[in-house]
Amino acid sequence: MQALVIKISAQWDLQEKGLIYNRNKEQSYDDLDFERDVETLLRFLEKQYAKHLTLIICLDEIDATLAFPPEIHQRLRSIFQNYQGKIRMLAAGISIKKGNWALPTSPWYNFFEIIEIPPLDREHAVALITKPVKGFYSYEKQAIDFILEKTENKPYYIQSICKKVINKILNEKRSKVALADVKSIYRNMLILDFNQEFEIFWEHLSVDLQKAIANTLEVKKTKISKKNEIALRENLYNQHHKVITIQDGYLKLNTIFSDWLENQYFVRA
Repeated sequence: MQALVIKISAQWDLQEKGLIYNRNKEQSYDDLDFERDVETLLRFLEKQYAKHLTLIICLDEIDATLAFPPEIHQRLRSIFQNYQGKIRMLAAGISIKKGNWALPTSPWYNFFEIIEIPPLDREHAVALITKPVKGFYSYEKQAIDFILEKTENKPYYIQSICKKVINKILNEKRSKVALADVKSIYRNMLILDFNQEFEIFWEHLSVDLQKAIANTLEVKKTKISKKNEIALRENLYNQHHKVITIQDGYLKLNTIFSDWLENQYFVRA
């Protein structure tokens, strides 16, 4: 509601529109208050803007809502069901786990249409690296090529690496990212940032599947059994992060996971 009030107030005066939010900023504010205020906002916007309209709410890092109690999910579901067509949401996140639901009603994210963001093409991947810092920092071509090679043009990994690279040269009072900078950051991320989540994923795989994956590091092409294929397809972490895919019955490891695996288990051995 705070976000809605700020955005709408930038265009029109909302101070005297009877919003519960304006009276209860420092007190409790529940789902019923939210619904009443949505009604007020919709009526206000229908007069000021258009008779038939839809509020579109943008929410980043929706993964955080997974930690909410089931009762909160139930209330969110009720809100979006009551205002279907009047309120829509565009949400972004890494994963939504749809299991472990105990309440009689379905979870609110069952309303969502899940759209997977595929890897970017080269042009847009380069733009994601360079445009956010254009005019302040620049990258050597070899540094850009290295990032694209390791991330396979996936935006989540590109942003993870670039954020740390820019912080590195900022701390060193430099303005150009060199290949050595990116390689240094990447090595550290394999040990620290990627290690925890990959470690948990790896340790929960069956020994047979681990052997098949390890073999893929050696021969680059390993036929997967039906049993292991089912286990991999049902693995929630892999469903969302796709560190391992199956192509024509063969395993394919994403580059970062493959590098982590070699560094963590095979190089040192």
